[in-house]
Amino acid sequence: VANYNTNSTATRGWGMIIPEFFSTNVTFSNAAVSGSSTKTFITNGYWSNALKFSPDYVFILFGINDASGNTNVGTSPTSETTNSFRNYLRQFVADCVATNAVPILVTTYAARGFVYATNAGIVTTNFYTNNIYKYPDAMKAVAAGTNSMTDIPLIDLFATSTKLYQQIGPAECERFNPTPADRTHFNEPAARTMARLIVNAIANSTNAHLAALAPYLNLPTAEQSVPAVDGVAWTNSTFSCSFTPMEGVQHQLQASANLSSWTNAGAAFTGYGLPIEKGVAVPQGTDSIFTRILVQP
Repeated sequence: VANYNTNSTATRGWGMIIPEFFSTNVTFSNAAVSGSSTKTFITNGYWSNALKFSPDYVFILFGINDASGNTNVGTSPTSETTNSFRNYLRQFVADCVATNAVPILVTTYAARGFVYATNAGIVTTNFYTNNIYKYPDAMKAVAAGTNSMTDIPLIDLFATSTKLYQQIGPAECERFNPTPADRTHFNEPAARTMARLIVNAIANSTNAHLAALAPYLNLPTAEQSVPAVDGVAWTNSTFSCSFTPMEGVQHQLQASANLSSWTNAGAAFTGYGLPIEKGVAVPQGTDSIFTRILVQP
């Protein structure tokens, strides 16, 4: 989430990017600190400093550092002790309510882990190791059961990021890495994708607090979301297209024998801001073939 020095690192936090998706009369102050857990963000004074901004809304994402085995940083996602993930989250919520700010709980994104099985060609996901998955579950429990506020907004970024990673596969996930071995943090396209997943959740939410924030969104129009085509190729059975899909936007490559009936649609996918090539089966037994990229921002 945090800000990074753009001159010395390729790493970007989605907190640096999310202002792009809001109107100019919204001011963002990114108080996130790398390496912090719910515990250390409070004990190191970062939380009290964040509240000095007098925010109207507070995006709260923790989990990966809370899953650390370091007892000085890590917290338990399941216990109800004072030194637990759930209780620290409750403190964030209570302090927001006390200062008339709306807390938005955002579950941690998944680390981009894949396990290559010994059988050739078998790849399984590894997003649920190190107990990280327990922290989104704990955050959901806090959102559902905290007494200091009803209808707490929650955005399940763990679910949407995991779905995206599984969809694009391990090779494409590697392209999100700011450095070759870093499968946790983001480069700029990946950070923008995470930000877009969050604002998409706001735009489509039925939660009253998020619905009140939705009018301040400034999302690209359908026309702005249509990608430029870099190259095409086809065989007797397949049409392929190279393009850069917009981050966080639903795309689908389609082919048809006429302009009124689109058939043989390729699988829909979420864009992630890096050049890709997609193929779709083309209709047979016809002299005319039409293709298109369907965009649903």
